Amino acid sequence: MQPFVSVVIPTLDRLDRLTSSVEAAARQDYPKDLYEVVVVDNGPTDSEEQFMRLFVGVSEVDVRYVWEPQLGLHWARNTGAEDARGEVLAYTDDDAEVGPGWIAALAACFQDPEVGAAGGPIKLRWTSPPPPWAPSLGLYGALDYGGESVLLSSPRTIHGANFSVRRSALYETGGFNADLIGPRIVSDGETGLCHKLYRASWKLAYTPDAVVYHVQDGSLVTMASMKGRFRNHGRFSACRHYKCKPTGRVGLVAQAARALARAGRSKSKSLARRPARTQGYYTEEMLVSQNLAMAAYFLRLAGNADFRRMATREDWLTATSNSTGTGNSEPGAS
Repeated sequence: MQPFVSVVIPTLDRLDRLTSSVEAAARQDYPKDLYEVVVVDNGPTDSEEQFMRLFVGVSEVDVRYVWEPQLGLHWARNTGAEDARGEVLAYTDDDAEVGPGWIAALAACFQDPEVGAAGGPIKLRWTSPPPPWAPSLGLYGALDYGGESVLLSSPRTIHGANFSVRRSALYETGGFNADLIGPRIVSDGETGLCHKLYRASWKLAYTPDAVVYHVQDGSLVTMASMKGRFRNHGRFSACRHYKCKPTGRVGLVAQAARALARAGRSKSKSLARRPARTQGYYTEEMLVSQNLAMAAYFLRLAGNADFRRMATREDWLTATSNSTGTGNSEPGAS
């Protein structure tokens, strides 16, 4: 029997891109009465009235709007789960377009009752080319595990723009590890969820037939934007390191010192390559940002017991919600 699927699309002030994402999700080769689209608005710019005019009643598929005031992608993903009706929750992004067979391919994976999550390839679709010094495509969310359906094993994970999960498995493992805000420090999000699913003995599946196209504008790829991406990757890496190998304050300060040393080495290399502006110059500059962010994260862990508890927290779904409920996410991290 085919499961009822809830497509969940978090969005943040990108109503123009969201239109293509919702339209692609509403044009699936899957029974129209067996899926819905839930858009979770995570920003103050767009309004429910704008959304209603654009999407409600324009397709055979039920398209609904939910607001999540707590800023953070994974807060929005968890709120989408609480509002959704599906046995399977299929996540994508507001700047992504799913292929017409996306839901059907993902749903087929869940015919195996031991599969807790499933995903597929993420292909980049550039509206304009990125600069020649742009780093590897993986940093933009691209994913390709090959042309055959396979069961994954750790450390392989599924990326958030093409991530489906069985509702019961999501609630069993505590949901997406949410972004920690103020200042914005990322957690390990869907990667953390994948590892929680592995530990709970759920299988993770990859199917090449569930294709998602991640739409990217190369003109927006600047050194400033890429340094921001590298900073977030540094915070993510520090979070994963601490969760996998927890240590005391002395150990955390030592980790910070090592990250600062790596930043210093990268800065020296970038200065040497700066006159020629080679690929290596740009890469080392971005690695400086990454390692400085890692150092700051480790130092914050060392100095703040509440932050250490937040970084290792695993249950990010509300205690009052259940596997069929429709609740609101927590008002904030504590």
